[in-house]
Amino acid sequence: MENQIITCSVNGNVVSVPSQYFGWSLARYLREVLGLTGVKQSCDSEGACGACNVIINGKAKRACLTKVSTLDQARIETIESLQYAPGETPHPLLQTVVQDGIFQCGYCAPGALLSAKALLDENPNPTEAEISRAISTVICRCAGLNRMDRSILRAAAILRGDEKSIWTPQDTEKEERILNRITGREKFTNDLSFPGMLYAKAVRAGSPHARVLKVDVSRAEAMPGVHKVLTSRDLPGRNLMGSITPDQPVFCDENNPVRYVGDCLAVVVADTREQAEAAADAVDFELEALPMITSPEEALALGAPVLHERLKEAHPEEPNVLAHFSTRKGEEDAGFAHADVIVEGDYEVPFVEHAYMEIETSIAVPQADGSITVYCGTQGPVEMQHQVAASLDLPIEKVRIAHQFMGGGFGGKEDITGQIHVTLAAMLLGKPVKATWSRAESIAVSTKRHAMHMHYKTGATRDGKLVAGEARILGDT
Repeated sequence: MENQIITCSVNGNVVSVPSQYFGWSLARYLREVLGLTGVKQSCDSEGACGACNVIINGKAKRACLTKVSTLDQARIETIESLQYAPGETPHPLLQTVVQDGIFQCGYCAPGALLSAKALLDENPNPTEAEISRAISTVICRCAGLNRMDRSILRAAAILRGDEKSIWTPQDTEKEERILNRITGREKFTNDLSFPGMLYAKAVRAGSPHARVLKVDVSRAEAMPGVHKVLTSRDLPGRNLMGSITPDQPVFCDENNPVRYVGDCLAVVVADTREQAEAAADAVDFELEALPMITSPEEALALGAPVLHERLKEAHPEEPNVLAHFSTRKGEEDAGFAHADVIVEGDYEVPFVEHAYMEIETSIAVPQADGSITVYCGTQGPVEMQHQVAASLDLPIEKVRIAHQFMGGGFGGKEDITGQIHVTLAAMLLGKPVKATWSRAESIAVSTKRHAMHMHYKTGATRDGKLVAGEARILGDT
């Protein structure tokens, strides 16, 4: 198939695709070659999320599962086809979803809107069941899609002429931000690219608790396209990070043991993502397993392994307790004495993955004045600036966090992800460096809502009045 070309139409423009891209997914080709970054990805090209849905020959299809080689003579529409010029009235689908407040972060919007458009292009008067089926392939973590069926019904009525649009030119101006977000004009971090940009890939420990015996990067550094493999030896400043207390290693080494499977041992920086991933697999490391603590109860047991020496120094009698909060009000015994009914039991809630649709991306760009600009979506840009500066041993004014719009956060994007790693790489190599996690990596590495073990005892009178309560809660942090 060498030197072959296929021809297709993308948003009405004829595109000739050379054979070097035939093995790529359509999502990657649209984003990386044509620059149509309105096409989003939220899963690891498994067709699981629907964020990449586009219209191919009139049907909504997952772009991440569609090979470029299958698209000869295809007609492709992306969310950019719904963009409009200043002063124009947006498509009725855009009008109704904005008026109904369907999207918050808007990361899933392109896939949902194109799924709806494909339906209305084929069937201008769909049933609610047909609408529900059409958008069912799209996951929305902000939870607006459960109301989008009404927006689609109203847009269909406007398109048929059965209902009059109430959209005004003032609405176009007032709602510019959300309209840009849901039509691909506004860029999320992973949509950004810079000349000469390199790609970073972290080497994860994959062990819950271990001592680092060896990290050998020599074979990885000799591989094609690799510029450098970073370890703790390359870090000029503090090898610790943490939003409240810096207690997590930026790089685990002989002085900083592994404490969870997502801990980082090294970071490969290469010309392409594929080269970085291949070299990351070639990093040779050796770990010595340490005892595991799998519950708060185990952590509190006498003789349990000490996880953080600083906590042992602070309160040696409870070396694995991060914090202890006690709240009391009134006379507990008297309250229970007045109770006609006492209910007592044990309850648990697990760790909760925040499941934001936008996967973590960090990009560091060195500036001519010696400063570094870090592009990322974060819920704590100021705190992140301080952490990056401390680890890089830079004055705070030399680190700029260029906050990008987030595709969801929900408390899960308050901590450092790849920002220190890419900043270190950019500083040492003098080039922009980008790190994008896979969905699997995000689940393994990112912080979670705390798991909790709870014992509750509650007293009430027969008429339903609560008169006493006692609770002991162990949070797993």
